[in-house]
Amino acid sequence: MPTKNKEVSILVIDRESRWAEIIREIMEGDYQVEWLSHSDRIHEKIKNSSFNLVVLNIENEKDFSLLQGLRMNYSHIPVIATGKISEKAPHLLVRAIKEGAYDFVEKPYTHERILLSIRNAMMLVEMKHEIDYLRRQQDLIYDFDQIVAVSPTMIEVIQRLKKFAQVDATLLMTGETGTGKSFLAGAVHFNSPRRSKLFIKVNCANIPEQLLESELFGHEKGAFTGAIKTRVGRIEQAKGGTIFLDEIGEMSLSTQTKLLRFLEEKSFERLGSNATIRVDVRVIAATNRNLVEMVAQGKFREDLYYRLSVLHINIPPLRDRKECIIPLARYFLKQKCRIMKKSISDFAQASLENF
Repeated sequence: MPTKNKEVSILVIDRESRWAEIIREIMEGDYQVEWLSHSDRIHEKIKNSSFNLVVLNIENEKDFSLLQGLRMNYSHIPVIATGKISEKAPHLLVRAIKEGAYDFVEKPYTHERILLSIRNAMMLVEMKHEIDYLRRQQDLIYDFDQIVAVSPTMIEVIQRLKKFAQVDATLLMTGETGTGKSFLAGAVHFNSPRRSKLFIKVNCANIPEQLLESELFGHEKGAFTGAIKTRVGRIEQAKGGTIFLDEIGEMSLSTQTKLLRFLEEKSFERLGSNATIRVDVRVIAATNRNLVEMVAQGKFREDLYYRLSVLHINIPPLRDRKECIIPLARYFLKQKCRIMKKSISDFAQASLENF
């Protein structure tokens, strides 16, 4: 149930003002309720006000044009359509929903029915606001310009990753454990055209070899002992987005073969199935191992290596970019102080002098 807030406004557009009075009575003063008859002033009124919900009575084509205009120009405001369903207009409900109404409430409506529709619509508004807030926070977290990069080497890494984010190709990130490959892979995704889709991480080292193929590609019910139901794999879940394969060097040769085929054809079959599934996913892989040496040793497929490293970047360890140590330390100090509600301005000067 949405929070009661008198700053929340509902606009009732109806030829009879009594419907606005009914809604005002139902809401018991929890929200502001304004009424307008069907007129040319509606768009001006909405533009100059902050309405959170519109209740629109629909009787004719002009009303449907108004609904279309509201959805086109104010898509963030849900519209509840109302009207009388008769033999002359049996499809009023279906058409209103098709043209963008959040809900349709038939007249004459009961208090319970219109109240339920308004509450659900307001919950939708609150959810959208929360999602927008989380997205803004996510944008700040993965903003390339907010990443601590002071050394020339790391500045160059960030500049290259900015470019890689706009190139829809596989990316191989190499570097020692703890250099931030997973975070930087997220930054690439959330600054790419795929940012509105899922970013899914799979650590190949943490999943037993015999289960990794199922984790990536999924399986059908009965494909193996314990497969009691069909499971959608992580690659399929990431449809339209990005899948990050961490510790790719730990992947077995048999799973490498299936991954290679997916990269070549953008298709695969779940374990226990002959049905081919096509999925558009960007693959970012990372490893702390030397894949070139592994190829020479026969432990990693050469053709897969080249498929993964269409774009390649090495992330330097912190010992090779010491200029970043103090800025990073201050960043983490500020972060911890915020979480723990402490006020610590800086490190002791003696500590800083060691760097």
